[in-house]
This record gives sequence, structure tokens and C-alpha cells, in this order.
Amino acid sequence: MSLKTIIIKNVDTVDHTYAGQLIVAGEEHTVGDKTEQGKLAYSALLNQHIWDSTPKAIINDGVNDLDATRGDKYIKDIELGEPDGRIVVHQTSRKRGLITYFTGCGDDEMDETNIGSGGQMINAHHLATDMMTQSYTVYFNTIENETHMHEGYLQWKDALNDRMTMEFVPKTTATSAGTNTMYNLYGGYLVVPAAGDGTLDINNMDRVLVGVPLNEEGVQAGAGYWDADWNYTTKEFENITANGSGTGKYNMFTVAVTLERFVNKICMLGSGFIHLSTSDSSMVGHNMGVKFTLAIMGTNHDMWWNSSLTLHRRKTN
Repeated sequence: MSLKTIIIKNVDTVDHTYAGQLIVAGEEHTVGDKTEQGKLAYSALLNQHIWDSTPKAIINDGVNDLDATRGDKYIKDIELGEPDGRIVVHQTSRKRGLITYFTGCGDDEMDETNIGSGGQMINAHHLATDMMTQSYTVYFNTIENETHMHEGYLQWKDALNDRMTMEFVPKTTATSAGTNTMYNLYGGYLVVPAAGDGTLDINNMDRVLVGVPLNEEGVQAGAGYWDADWNYTTKEFENITANGSGTGKYNMFTVAVTLERFVNKICMLGSGFIHLSTSDSSMVGHNMGVKFTLAIMGTNHDMWWNSSLTLHRRKTN
């Protein structure tokens, strides 16, 4: 089905960026495809500007400027579904074009094209002779397969108020001390560009690029200090260059710092199960892992646990 004509007009006196698309004041932008339509339709800023008492943005169908009500429905493909005027809606945090995916394991870390097999299982039998705190990290191949984390499930047996924490962490880059290099270390964990006066040395083959995720607006959720091109044939990065402005797509880390903590010290007692439910979804950047940290309370003891995750992915195998 071809895309209907959708034009977004910036009728304000200043430039605005909606879901990563800059529209200069007084100018307009024609939506190019369904993916862009999906991003713009649920841009919080665009919705705000459409519904302002004095609109800053207007939706046009190629012929007519639409009022807020009609424009909102037009860009979201919403139809009146009931004779009494109630709107039929589908509540979902899943981005258009992605597929809901339930998994109890990660992807194969050695093969970027392997989706759903070869990865670490998300379960463990903790023995009374093990360390009191243990961590397990699973990774998902996302450079060729856009992936978002939605929610998860946690199950356990014979726990005694033991605690589980889940976080996003980056893969790390091996470094050594150097002089007059192109790399510096910021904050003890982040590799940033240097102008030939750096103190960090990195072999080219050791560089591990971690993708900067996009937020719900389709805009990078944080700073990135490196750019690169992914070669879909060789399955390697090319043209790795510094981005001193922080607008790059990738970072390099020397320590697996916590990028985001989304489950903090959930207590487990006896045998049980919990559904960690949410209406949100967060993008998983390339070379980001999901780290599970189990902390045993009291006297060390045997216990079992497992977890399943709900993802939204472009491909599922």
C-alpha cells in the first residue's frame, strides 16, 4: 500500500525538530515513508505543537490544512470505529515494523547475523559454595536488527530475600597507557578523541563500538564521540572517525559501567514469580548487554532463578 500524502508545516517563527526531522520556520516537510510516519505520529513535541491553542505545526493532506483533531487522526491513521463516536485504539509500545519477541536467552556473540540461538541462557543454579554476588550478562545482536526492551519475567526457587538487579552495560575496549595518541580517557571509563596528545593507546582490532540508542523522539539519547560505517558484507566497522562534538553514533568504554538500571534489588523469597510489566520500551544499542546481578542475603545457600524478556525486534530469526 502506497503512503498517503502527509505534509507537516512549521507555522511557528522558529525552527523545530520532530523525531529527528528539522523543519525550518515557515517551511514544510513531506513524510517519506511509513517508518518516518510512525516516528512523527507519536512525537510528543509535534503532538504538542499541533494541539497548542495557537498551533505551531499543521498537518496537511496534500490539499487541505487539517485542524488538530483531523490532523492528529490523519497522521496516526486513526478511524472512527464505532457509531457512537468512540475511537478504536490499539495500545502498544511496539514501534511500527517491529515484532514482539519473547526469549529466555541472548544472541550469539560471535555471529552478528545469528538471532535467537547460540547466546547465553538467562538462568542459573546458585550453589552455597558460590560467591555471594554473581553477575550474568546476555547480549543481543542489534546492528542489523533493531531491538527494543519492553518487559520481563523473573522466577525463583528457595530464595531467602535474595535480590536481583538488571541493568544495561556496554562491552568494553582493551586499552593501555600511551603518549601522543588519538585517545583520552574521560571519567575513568569513556574513550574520547584526542588531537595527537592523548594518553591512551588502543589497537585498531581492539576497538569495540557501542551504539547510542534513540529515544522515543527518534533522537539520540546521549552523546556519542565516534562515527563509523557498518559493512554488511564483512560484518565489520569501517571509517571509524572521531566526533569531538559528541553527536556521533557510537562510544567506546573501558569499564562496563551501568548505562541504565531498570530493575533494582527485587527481593525474592521462597519460590515465586513476578511479571515486570510496563507500557514503555527502550532501544538496545549495539554491543549493549543486559546484566543480571544476583545478591545472596544472609547465609550462603542453594537457590535457582531464571528470567524471560519481552523484546520488540525487526527480525526474530
